[in-house]
Amino acid sequence: IDRNPLSEALRKTEELLKNPDCPPLFEATFEHEGVLVQADILIPGNEEVEIIEVKSSTKLKPTFLKDCAIQHWVITGAGYRISRMQLEHVDNQFVYEGNLNYDGLMKKVDVLEEISPDLKQVPVWVEQFKAMLENEEPEIKVGPHCNDPYSCSFKSHCYESLGEWPITDLPNLGKLALELQEEGHTDIRRIPEDRLSNSLHSRVHRVISSQTPELDPQASVELAKLSYPRNYLDFETISFAMPIWEGTRPFEQLPFQWSCHIEGSPGNFEHFEFLDTSGKPPMLDFAEKLISSLDNDGPVIVYSSFEEVALRSLCNRFPDIAEELARIQARLFDLLPLTKKYYCHPEMRGSWSIKSVLPTVAPELDYGDLEVQGGQAAQQKFLELITPGISENELKQGRTSLLEYCKRDTLAMVKLAQFLAG
Repeated sequence: IDRNPLSEALRKTEELLKNPDCPPLFEATFEHEGVLVQADILIPGNEEVEIIEVKSSTKLKPTFLKDCAIQHWVITGAGYRISRMQLEHVDNQFVYEGNLNYDGLMKKVDVLEEISPDLKQVPVWVEQFKAMLENEEPEIKVGPHCNDPYSCSFKSHCYESLGEWPITDLPNLGKLALELQEEGHTDIRRIPEDRLSNSLHSRVHRVISSQTPELDPQASVELAKLSYPRNYLDFETISFAMPIWEGTRPFEQLPFQWSCHIEGSPGNFEHFEFLDTSGKPPMLDFAEKLISSLDNDGPVIVYSSFEEVALRSLCNRFPDIAEELARIQARLFDLLPLTKKYYCHPEMRGSWSIKSVLPTVAPELDYGDLEVQGGQAAQQKFLELITPGISENELKQGRTSLLEYCKRDTLAMVKLAQFLAG
């Protein structure tokens, strides 16, 4: 049922349910005492309905039960009897065997009994919600609750009030954020040093307060231990809630692209890359081409543990080449912990993601000139390129965009390593 406009969705739902031969409905819409809900799946019965709430999560969360309780309250309040209510969520142990056979992809859980305690609370919640909407903007301080159970849509609005250097720039602040605000601290620079016992917090506080970057010479000492050739490697992966390739599971990270800058000797580079946009499973070709290109004994430099996890998964998937993949895995050198230990810049604002670090060491490598500028955008572009019917020109342009993005990531690591080495 189309929800635009909602008044029409309400009318259409009521009209359809009057028909004794009404088929199952998707997004059936109901309203009670000013609260509106849409049921993912409604199965009509004899003077009763069955409700199925579908979630892409791989487990049942307490928040989902509250969602079901509110739906139950509204639908019964609108005059319908619910005979059964189920939550359906993804089974991440499901393995797709092909031929569009998705039996077993979703798990169904009966929740009528589980939501019974919450049903008594729904009217109380509704009154609280209504009172909140009638009042002025609440004075709620920024803290962990801003992301629990979901990321709040108004975070940027609230963060603005914290000033240019908000305490939220301190990494993994947790409950301390609330404590500091209760004490009147919203600016990192104004926090007393003795309030920060965490060494990482103290360093970010010191660097931002002084507006002076810090680079420990020990970073150069550590990097000097790495032999040549040095292989700077980056992966791009994709995951599907509903798998499209045989032998894969829901939300499994499946690699489809890699970029590698190989520094054979100081300052002398070759670039190798792989990208499969055929629409066929890319993992085996990905792994074999990687093994071929990394046919040396040098360290494989990455940024984060992401590539290690992906390589371990490939080892499990392809036992025939697991030994070669394991040798690559054993050569990994993660640049992130070293960077985090020895380098800090005010403009990184407490983040050591490559996108935060790069502008402070090589501003000329800004991602702003690229069509694809991040991992999520890369996944979306890849999905477009493997969609049947894409034009040859769109495919060519899309491949170029993805290749340029992944190449930029490994070049960023090269520039970072050179910077840390002095």
